Amino acid sequence: MDARPASDAGPGSDAIASADGGGGADARPPGDAGPRTCETVTADLRAERETASVCARSSECAVRTHPTCPEGGCFAYYNAGYDLDAMMGYEAEWGALACREGAACRCAPPPETLACVGGHCGECGACEYTCAIDCVCARDACGCDLPICQTSCMDLVAAMQQAAEDVAGCTSDADCTTTTSPLCPELGCFIPHNREASLAHIQALVSQWDAASCRTAACRCIAEPPPVACRDGVCAF
Repeated sequence: MDARPASDAGPGSDAIASADGGGGADARPPGDAGPRTCETVTADLRAERETASVCARSSECAVRTHPTCPEGGCFAYYNAGYDLDAMMGYEAEWGALACREGAACRCAPPPETLACVGGHCGECGACEYTCAIDCVCARDACGCDLPICQTSCMDLVAAMQQAAEDVAGCTSDADCTTTTSPLCPELGCFIPHNREASLAHIQALVSQWDAASCRTAACRCIAEPPPVACRDGVCAF
């Protein structure tokens, strides 16, 4: 939940288009002309990161390295469709105020598998759903049960297509890249996606699709994918 007023947003941004419709125009309350400090900027930055991480499914999640590390740790987890302009504005302000005080981080590569836990993006953690229906449930890349029967090819392909839509969120062309599809024709020859989103959940479902002998067709694909761009908030060819 956003800790700031609805009219509040990061420096250098007139409006924020977020996955949950949040947005605003000024980083400080009306009438506040006081100097910005590391404490106030850090509070705004943490609130913005919290809002950016709101999710409904693990496939919506992306991860980026914190330029403000050690503040906030090594990584920021966020919804791939969230506009990061406000967050990056606060990060720039944090750096301009020299809030780091000479500290530095040594970070491992970001995790390949991300999760939506408690409505916020992060690393894999405790599973929130327990298979309680009359089937052997499919599982995501974190090993958590999904409300999908492994033997239901129709449900599996629907889940994969939803996951492919989730990873395609973007706010600029620079967010987008392309990966060869692990399942064609159901997911096409190539998957356009946010370059910081994880495709692990799609691959986990494809493995279960193959185990259930759902694959019935094959594709002849061109060697190189067509150009990809961010169109209406989605990476697309």
